[in-house]
Amino acid sequence: MITLILMSPREVAVKLHQTIRTLNNSRGFSLIELMVAIAIFSIVVTTIVAAFQSQLRSHITQQQVADMQQNGRGAMALIKRDLRDGGWPPNGDANTSITTTPTSLIIVNDFHNGLDDDGDGVIDDPEEKWMPDGDSDDFGERIVYTVNADNELTRNGEPLGLNIEVMDIVLVNAAGTPAAPDDMVAAQISLIARAGEGATPSVLSNKHTDTREYRNKQDEVILPAQNDLFRRMILTTEVKLRNYDVK
Repeated sequence: MITLILMSPREVAVKLHQTIRTLNNSRGFSLIELMVAIAIFSIVVTTIVAAFQSQLRSHITQQQVADMQQNGRGAMALIKRDLRDGGWPPNGDANTSITTTPTSLIIVNDFHNGLDDDGDGVIDDPEEKWMPDGDSDDFGERIVYTVNADNELTRNGEPLGLNIEVMDIVLVNAAGTPAAPDDMVAAQISLIARAGEGATPSVLSNKHTDTREYRNKQDEVILPAQNDLFRRMILTTEVKLRNYDVK
């Protein structure tokens, strides 16, 4: 203010003109500039969200596949163990057997004698497993595997593996063909496990359509193509029936 008072009228006029020009040049964003900025921001945000969703879908899918593999392999390990021991003792008279139906595996053994053989106060504990008594009525001597309506693989009614859709057991001879009990030496096991839970797959998992036809080691179809959105895996193996190979 003091500066303006000391200026001449002409200098004041020039100063005011310069100030007005400066104010006119200091304008805000135009509408077009604002729209371009919003468009760029939207593209960046959309890219970030898409990348996050992709990572989330991949994580959920990988977790489901890992759970499926764990369920299938854990169930397979127990079935293999029971089949290896099945029919004990090999020359017993307790009607021990290994049989199958379309929906179940039945193993009958004569492991225990109902006594405390080692004197530890516990009858038929694991250390006394191989002490038969001529019958198969003792605890744990009859084992039944089956897949229930909820796709649970059960062992004597207790859930063993979740999302197991098919259990297929083929008892074979030395040539690898289906055999009668007197001729069988091995069992071919096929399990089909499914990823995810419930009747519909997770909307957060990666998209997938299962068009595969699943076959056992005899090349028989045990599950036709489902053409649904679930992921599946088949595990197959062959286990030696130790107590039948010596009969």
